[in-house]
Amino acid sequence: MRPGARPRKGQGVWAGGPTELEGHRRHLREYAEREAKKEVNIYEHVDIKNLLKATGVACKKYNYSLDPQQRQHFDAVLKLSQDEKELIITNRRPTGLEKPDFSSLPTLGADAGVFQLADLKRAKQAVVDRCLVTFTEQKSNASCKIKDITGFLFGGFNSRFWAMRKHINSLSKRELQHNLPFFCWDCIAIETKARTVDLVIPDQELMNKLLKFLIYELRTSDGNTGSSEGILRAKLAGARAEC
Repeated sequence: MRPGARPRKGQGVWAGGPTELEGHRRHLREYAEREAKKEVNIYEHVDIKNLLKATGVACKKYNYSLDPQQRQHFDAVLKLSQDEKELIITNRRPTGLEKPDFSSLPTLGADAGVFQLADLKRAKQAVVDRCLVTFTEQKSNASCKIKDITGFLFGGFNSRFWAMRKHINSLSKRELQHNLPFFCWDCIAIETKARTVDLVIPDQELMNKLLKFLIYELRTSDGNTGSSEGILRAKLAGARAEC
């Protein structure tokens, strides 16, 4: 505010003055009061485990291989075992009654561009899909014991999803609007001692429940197993000191 000018309504002696600061403080107090009144579901973790055991989480499990001749992902269901010690992934694998015939598709040379390769890949997948009429469900090798999980990475930042950026960048604007494979926040990579399990979960509510389950079970604050142990010990020590 320039010297000599009258302050606007709701404004202090100067812009950002005492009146505005008091407004911020009042807003923070009201926010804290609203948060304090929220009900805390102390049984939320139990509810999530029951959900994982009963219906599980529908997802897509991406394969390690980038070979265009192989299927890149399968529809799957992630469940918690009844003894709560294992994450079980069940793949829904398509079964073909006819052998795919790629003879009608063009043959590309070594100098083929990225867009031509992407179009050929989609055309091959369409031929394969036309031959698939039934599905079988079987336990995936990616199933793992909870004690073997070393951490998880939320978002499309691990190597498998990062490698797919070239494919996504090759999509046309129309495909990006209507046929995008996934969003970054749909991705999660569960890391074990033996491998990394790459999953895409489009349902954000189910993704949030899975994240809460992993954070609690792995005692993590940054995605690495056991990283919150020190914080929990300090909080427990503080609670005992107050008693």
